[in-house]
Amino acid sequence: MSATIKAFDRATCGIVAKRVQDALATLATELGVVINVRGGSYTPGQYTCKLEIATVSDDGTVKTRAAEAFTTLARLYGMSPDDLGKTFRMNGEPYTITGLATRRSKRPVIAKNGKGKEYVFAVEDVKRALLPIGGK
Repeated sequence: MSATIKAFDRATCGIVAKRVQDALATLATELGVVINVRGGSYTPGQYTCKLEIATVSDDGTVKTRAAEAFTTLARLYGMSPDDLGKTFRMNGEPYTITGLATRRSKRPVIAKNGKGKEYVFAVEDVKRALLPIGGK
């Protein structure tokens, strides 16, 4: 982006968020953490966003609030804490479980696709997808 920003809109906020994320990548690597730019709000004159900084466990799992919620509360949802990081297929596409959004009653399971985009799923759909073919 060569021009300066004169006003914020959805598109310019997306550009800024991406540039901030890219600029912080070196710092994240240096510190051994994961840094993500999350959400935000804007007016024409101001953009506010949230930085989420999380540690990484020895097995490579990112310790986000959602991941911690999953390991703590998975049994309440009929799942196992060991399901965190497991991959399942939905509509032919693979997703990896990354956490639990406890405030979402209908679709609390958070999973990322192969491109890193997060989606939410119903617990029963994920449990069914985790079953081996023909398994119970």
